[in-house]
Amino acid sequence: MINYRKSLIFVCFIILLLLSSCTVVDTQTIEQIEYNYSRYEGIVQNDGYYTKFICTSTERVEYYFEDEKYTEEQRADFINKVETFCTFLESEYEMLFEEPLCIYVSDKSMFQGTDRKIFLNDLTIESIDVVVAFLQALSGYNANYGLCYGISCYVNEKLYGAFLIPDVSVERLGQYYTKNANMNLMDLTIPVFQTVYFSEEQNKYAYSTAYYFVKDLIERKGLKYSVDLLKNSAKLDTDFDIAYANEKNIWLKSIGAAKKCEVPTIPIRYELKLGKNTKTYPYLIYTPSTISYFVPNEEFEHEGIVMDYDYIKYYLTLYEQDILALKKYLSPYFETENDVVPCYFNNTNKGTSYYKYTAIEYASPLWSGAHEYVHYITYNGKIPAWMVEGTAKYCDSYLENNGVYRMKKEYFNLVNYISTDNEFMRLYNKNLVDIYEKTNEVNLSLFNEVMAYIGNKYKTIRSTFAWISMADKNEDGAELSYAEGGSLVNYLIKTYGEDKYFKLFEDYSKLNVIYGKTYEELKEEWLTQLKNKME
Repeated sequence: MINYRKSLIFVCFIILLLLSSCTVVDTQTIEQIEYNYSRYEGIVQNDGYYTKFICTSTERVEYYFEDEKYTEEQRADFINKVETFCTFLESEYEMLFEEPLCIYVSDKSMFQGTDRKIFLNDLTIESIDVVVAFLQALSGYNANYGLCYGISCYVNEKLYGAFLIPDVSVERLGQYYTKNANMNLMDLTIPVFQTVYFSEEQNKYAYSTAYYFVKDLIERKGLKYSVDLLKNSAKLDTDFDIAYANEKNIWLKSIGAAKKCEVPTIPIRYELKLGKNTKTYPYLIYTPSTISYFVPNEEFEHEGIVMDYDYIKYYLTLYEQDILALKKYLSPYFETENDVVPCYFNNTNKGTSYYKYTAIEYASPLWSGAHEYVHYITYNGKIPAWMVEGTAKYCDSYLENNGVYRMKKEYFNLVNYISTDNEFMRLYNKNLVDIYEKTNEVNLSLFNEVMAYIGNKYKTIRSTFAWISMADKNEDGAELSYAEGGSLVNYLIKTYGEDKYFKLFEDYSKLNVIYGKTYEELKEEWLTQLKNKME
């Protein structure tokens, strides 16, 4: 044991000695420093190998070259070209290097630019792709790719005289954008330039569109405006979407296109995902409240829909609108400005959607979208099952006047729900006429009330809360179904007010004090009024 300790102390001493010998880089000069077995940050390497680098720094860039791969002359030439390029960006684009860029050069690199880091496979710099990587590193990982590509084409022409001849002429583009079906290419996001959702032929139109559109934008508004628009595109701010749609429509009109771009109601941004699982989830899709992962073109059995590019945008718009309404409604009682939550959409869980503390899994997104997000906001592990699920059911089925319902109504519109249960349809249609104003839309609160009544009367709906109640060691509500739990919560809120109900989340043991009644007494009240309403 003594020898082991001595050895450990000796090793620690050597490590401290090595660390203390490191020299701080003078940013005004180029000085080589060896970094032993440094790892790329934020990148997946081939076979997970570690790579040894030597590092050279200037005022604007930290250069990492794979050790023993390039000569000193090659490195110096590369640095010279990069510094010239950076000077061009600063003088022409007013792109300031407030923080240094990090450039990693290795044939093991996965080529990309992201979050002030650039990963290159070799020392080539004179290409559109390299300029794109620079602009993405400076602007943000989810900056609009079409703007990035178009500006990069312009820079490449100005710096290197490499003039691009697009595959599609302006005249053909004018004809192409006379059809609604083609307008989705005008998003010019990363997925448009990939063959995940679009064909190679479509992407020829996308690249040509980006080239001509940005060239026109620079001629009309100048470089600074175009670069500022690119920077703003990385923000989740609809101000960009409004300005961007306006500029695209000016260009579309100038080329004789008959269609116009619609302004999105919520901001959606895309980041190309690299490394593991890219075949399953090739993109990170950002909205103000979520980071979403979709299996491309997957069909959801319950909804009968295919998650293609257009429907993902439509779905996320519904989802974000429901989320914003939920946050507004629940904000007096819960912390609603949470960090964004990862949401995974796949059809592999046989219809089961669930919130699992750090993320949401959706196998039935339209049906359960708002429901699972309520768990994300409200779950605290201290309340019984009837409150956990009943609150989520209440929020996804009773808050029409508070702006929630968009996804669930879309679900009912798609499946055209008609029950085979004669009593269910009789009660639903009777109450739709007698209690509610009859409309052509499904009334979700009435739908849930009838479900609760039928389920309680015949016990045809198996209890879904028992296992949670057992885990919480709280038997209150263990026999209820989702519909019954939502109906009970709705009754308590409508009868006694929101403040009393949400007070229970702080300390459920005070239920008798808050309501002056036991859980069993409250449940009996709810069942009596439910029967009176339905019978």
